[in-house]
Amino acid sequence: MKKFISLFVIVTMIVACMTFTVSANDVTSVDALILDGTTVNKLTADIDAGEFVLSLNDAASVIVDLNGHTWTSSNVVIDVIGGNCFAKVYDSSEAKTGAIVSRANDAISISNGELTLENITVTAGDGGMDAVFVNGGKVTITNCTLSAGKAGIDASNGSEAAGVPAIITVNGGKFANFAGAAAQRNCAIELRNSGANGPKVTLNGAITFENNKIIMRNDYTKAVNEGIIAGTDATAEFADVVAGSFTETSTAYTVTTITYAYTGTGETPDAGEGETPDAGETPDNPETSDALVVAIVTVAMIALAGVVVSKKVRA
Repeated sequence: MKKFISLFVIVTMIVACMTFTVSANDVTSVDALILDGTTVNKLTADIDAGEFVLSLNDAASVIVDLNGHTWTSSNVVIDVIGGNCFAKVYDSSEAKTGAIVSRANDAISISNGELTLENITVTAGDGGMDAVFVNGGKVTITNCTLSAGKAGIDASNGSEAAGVPAIITVNGGKFANFAGAAAQRNCAIELRNSGANGPKVTLNGAITFENNKIIMRNDYTKAVNEGIIAGTDATAEFADVVAGSFTETSTAYTVTTITYAYTGTGETPDAGEGETPDAGETPDNPETSDALVVAIVTVAMIALAGVVVSKKVRA
């Protein structure tokens, strides 16, 4: 009887531990995505979603492992809207060839909630579109390449009235040139619609600026060096070019170039890891969570088995 109880306890603990795992879901189409914020949707093939836009609102959140594949849409690929929503897109493949591609619009958009991008390429088509458009919320971009017809990052605070100013952190990576873009409008970062508090972009680590231009629109009320912040072991300097501005559709824009120098070790900060999220937190990759569960289960089984043997010997 005691042995049966001990085995029951072991099984119960194993089941309890398994509830903390991050499950995996192999994906070959957008219809198969699970938006529960804990399941890792792992692409096993390239996806062409046509006009489909993955809009995250209410309690919907998504984790996507591109796994070396490309997710393409003719429109916005992922749109994070809800305050309790988050999207994490990363690439676990060795080659890090995973990509989000929009043919003719912003590739990824966020106006609320949280967005994390790690080790991927984000490309938006020509025609004045952005790789990442931020209208509010928290964004962390680590070791990514951003390429777009208009801006690598278009930073606004249009959602400021809802209490979600745009806070953006870039850890390493590249702002790439876009061959088809108009020479004036194409830029690394665009700052606009600041309201009371302008959007903030913090630059950390070894970042390559193939495109080193910043556009500060006339509705951005902060000085450029207040909107772009050089983080640890980095310096950023700005210089006016093109007589300080250009005019497009009767609107004047201030244009600057950025000289960014990283004086650290040359290493880029690792992608942050954390627990499976409640609202807006970034989860572990599934491999990390699975390893932790195996360790916990193994220790628990050894400990309980020892108790059973000890009691049997004393009996």
